[in-house]
Amino acid sequence: MRHSDFLWVVAIGIVFCGFIIYLTELSRKEETYKINCQALIGGWHPDIPKKYAEQCALAQRERSDR
Repeated sequence: MRHSDFLWVVAIGIVFCGFIIYLTELSRKEETYKINCQALIGGWHPDIPKKYAEQCALAQRERSDR
């Protein structure tokens, strides 16, 4: 195998691996978060994004309205 052929194989391998990593990261971003609303202390927790804390508060209000 010539030197230029080897470089093409390496370049295609790098692109292929990059594509797999990109798809993996893309699929992780679409995951739904499962938040334990009981972990919120006073409606706040440092590890839970604000929009999920708001959803927990909304769900709690809906449960109490029943």
